[in-house]
Amino acid sequence: MSRGLTDKVERLGNKLPDPSTLFVIGTAVVVIASAIAMATNWVVVQQIPVVDEAGTLTWKAGTSYQATSLLTRDGIYWLIRNLVPNFMDFPPLGVVLVGMLGIGVAERSGLIAAALKAFMRVVPSALLTPAMIFLGILSSLTLDAGYVVLPPLAAALYRAAGRSPLAGLAAVFAGVAAGFNANFFITGLDPLLAGLATAGAQLIAPDYVVNPACNWWFMMVSTVVMTFTGWAVSAWFVEPRLAAKSAAEGGPVAESATDADAAAIGEKERAGLRFAGIILVIAIAVTWASIQIPGGPLHTYTLTADTGQQVIAEFASAEDGSRVLAPSKEKFSR
Repeated sequence: MSRGLTDKVERLGNKLPDPSTLFVIGTAVVVIASAIAMATNWVVVQQIPVVDEAGTLTWKAGTSYQATSLLTRDGIYWLIRNLVPNFMDFPPLGVVLVGMLGIGVAERSGLIAAALKAFMRVVPSALLTPAMIFLGILSSLTLDAGYVVLPPLAAALYRAAGRSPLAGLAAVFAGVAAGFNANFFITGLDPLLAGLATAGAQLIAPDYVVNPACNWWFMMVSTVVMTFTGWAVSAWFVEPRLAAKSAAEGGPVAESATDADAAAIGEKERAGLRFAGIILVIAIAVTWASIQIPGGPLHTYTLTADTGQQVIAEFASAEDGSRVLAPSKEKFSR
């Protein structure tokens, strides 16, 4: 029964449109919804939080927003006129573009592929599946590079180990796709989501800023949970299903030294990894020193406020002309 269910899920997934088509469908839905909203006089009133003298939180009505149809003459004009400003005003655009520049250099230079191959080469055969899933999750650091680099390498490693190449491809693809929002580190997606959340939060609290690291603990726990969950699904469902198929249909194959050589690391790649590792250690040391050493460009002075919060401090001029540390307006909880 489980095999029939997985077949149905696979056929249903294959019927999904291309992502670009989904965006076109989504745009059409928004345009039609705007016309319906205007026809039915939809109005949204902004609710602003207000704290009175007694410390009670209340809400007062703010700006009213009335729906406007994008199918009218003015709506079509607005849509065309704001295509470029909409893109430029996207909150996380700057952070994402800078991250993509760095990731693009790492990918095109071969650093990412070499690092992934080095990781996979040191993994024991018994832990190949969880390692593939875990590596797929960590590849979200490189945004979409994991979709391109990892699947063929995983298939080659599984084939070299005498296992189904499709099982390796499925395991690593599941890690890349399902684990895109999980990681042990802050990824390029977090500033993007923080920017969107900040834009939404500022509709109510104009000064509110969402920290890109606010989901960090959840992401780390999700990485562990999803690794073991994916391992269980692969071991109990995917590989037993593929074991009954022939090699031509994606089933297990005889161990192949050729595939193992394809996933091997060349001497130039080893040298590149060594130099990249040295530069990474130096960059981390310089950054750490800039943060920890008083007077450094990234060092933050803090004071303990009466409320117990750690308050960012800044130098201010005293009456006698000396410079003293004084609390700034920005506060961070412990």
